[in-house]
Amino acid sequence: MMRVQSLFKCGVILLSSALVAMAPLTPSAAPQSIDSQGATSRSPAGTFSTQQAANGEKMFKQVCSPCHNTDQMSGSKFRSRWADETVGDVFDFISSAMPEGNPGSLSAEEYSSIVAFFLRESGYEAGTSDLPATLEPLKAMRIEVPSK
Repeated sequence: MMRVQSLFKCGVILLSSALVAMAPLTPSAAPQSIDSQGATSRSPAGTFSTQQAANGEKMFKQVCSPCHNTDQMSGSKFRSRWADETVGDVFDFISSAMPEGNPGSLSAEEYSSIVAFFLRESGYEAGTSDLPATLEPLKAMRIEVPSK
């Protein structure tokens, strides 16, 4: 009986160790996949902070709302417009075309916070760090339409 209990305890310890080893290293690690060009891509979920999205909302209200409303830039409209594109494509477009009449007039961080706001409003979960304000890492984040 003592041997069976010992074997049981060893089995539980081994199973627990295996489960811990299989868990992501960070809680905000976004799922990764391989895109059609063979490049590693990941979901934008967890790639922006709550504060950054709140800053983006304020910036959107100050700069963008005279011409746009939140519904046009978030949720299903955002996902449909940008499906299979990257967060970098969104950032690149708004930073080179907006605001109308004065494109590129915001800082990279301000554009990035607006993109974070769009992501939050489109149902992506915030993480603990800010969305980068440079194009290269944003190009690795693919916007996917959830399957029905």
